[in-house]
Amino acid sequence: LAQQLAREGATVSALALFGSPYPAYFKPASQLTQRLAQQTARFATLTRELLSRSPGECRSYLNERMARRRERLAAERAALADPVLQVRAKVERATIAAVAAYVPKEYKGRTVLFQPNRQWDVADRWRSVAPRAERYFGPDGLAQQVMLREPNAGTFAELFRTALQDWKIP
Repeated sequence: LAQQLAREGATVSALALFGSPYPAYFKPASQLTQRLAQQTARFATLTRELLSRSPGECRSYLNERMARRRERLAAERAALADPVLQVRAKVERATIAAVAAYVPKEYKGRTVLFQPNRQWDVADRWRSVAPRAERYFGPDGLAQQVMLREPNAGTFAELFRTALQDWKIP
């Protein structure tokens, strides 16, 4: 969008991205790699948990996890009946399909990445299209999914105000 605006003659002082994954994030190979890494981490955690328990405790632990999973799946199924969430899911699918098909080009303007935490640092993966990307980080351990929701929204609003002052933009 910043490139399109610049081509049309608009002045783009900076492109600010909040919690944006790296440009190839939604490509099928990247999604598969990420999914495998998540599953491997989940399996390792489960293995550690089970090894630290007696057989009886393992059964209880697994029954508890399965109950939570059934509750989560039931809530997801109930949400699917909500017409507003159905439209939102349709928009999400269309957005992901468009982003997956998009071939990013280098953006020479100022790019600023607002990231949920330092552990989630994706700046190196942005360098191929935004070589001068600047970074601002939220608190350690904060998840991307909640970074712009209360009570975290104020933290990122303040980071944005700081960035505006750094850029000397009114």
